[in-house]
Amino acid sequence: LQSGEAALAQKAASLSERERAAQLAHEELQRREASLSEKDKLINQREVVTKQLEEELHARQEELDKREAVGSLLQRHRSHFCDTLDHCSCSDAASVCSYGSDHTSLLSCISTHGFNQYKNRILGAGTKLYAKVKQSFMSSLTQHRLNLHTQDVGDVPKIHIVGIKKIHNGLLFRQYQAERAAMSRRDNVEPIPNVCAEKVDEPLSQNEYLLWHGCNKNAAAAIAEHGFDPQRGGESVGKMFGVGTYFAENASKAALYAERGSSSHNTNCILLARVLLGKA
Repeated sequence: LQSGEAALAQKAASLSERERAAQLAHEELQRREASLSEKDKLINQREVVTKQLEEELHARQEELDKREAVGSLLQRHRSHFCDTLDHCSCSDAASVCSYGSDHTSLLSCISTHGFNQYKNRILGAGTKLYAKVKQSFMSSLTQHRLNLHTQDVGDVPKIHIVGIKKIHNGLLFRQYQAERAAMSRRDNVEPIPNVCAEKVDEPLSQNEYLLWHGCNKNAAAAIAEHGFDPQRGGESVGKMFGVGTYFAENASKAALYAERGSSSHNTNCILLARVLLGKA
């Protein structure tokens, strides 16, 4: 009997050891399952992050491709602009450009050449550029009110063009291009309706028009070299809409302000400028 009880005790002890071993194995299995679950979570997180990075990389690559395409277009466009100046048949001393290409647009008249150079060229009266600017100028002449306090309208002004200069300011033009590129990346840019002016048709051009600005000779020279200064807008002719740079769709409207801001009633200056329009 004692021998049988001892055997049963040994079997019970062995069974208890097996149960403990099974319990330890079960706990180890649970730990491994938990570890695998954590690894799965990490793998899923990494997959999500990887997908996000791939999408971001793809978007950046598309943006890079777009910029390269735009850069290539601008480079070809700029090369064409420079072609007019490079083929000028006269020297810098003469400062008269008599070259005009059949493919030269009105926009070329206010393009740039070089990098930080500031130059202006007198366009020959027989060139295509001169003819296009003159046609744009003369076609925009119209009637206007005699003054702010009356509805009476005057006659279409009779203006004789003395000369046309093409302004080159590489530094200001690159700054302008940077601002234009920044505007093109905005999502809330909406077309501005009913603008009666020539629209600039170029990559990145949104609400970009060719508008007229009348001023005296000294102001025109300063603007050509240093650009428009909104803080000085309306100094000599009033600020109906507040401080800022004023532009007109019609050359005849700009001519009124050129006369008011000038000490001479014989010869005045009007600028044709690229302007980005938008809501303040």
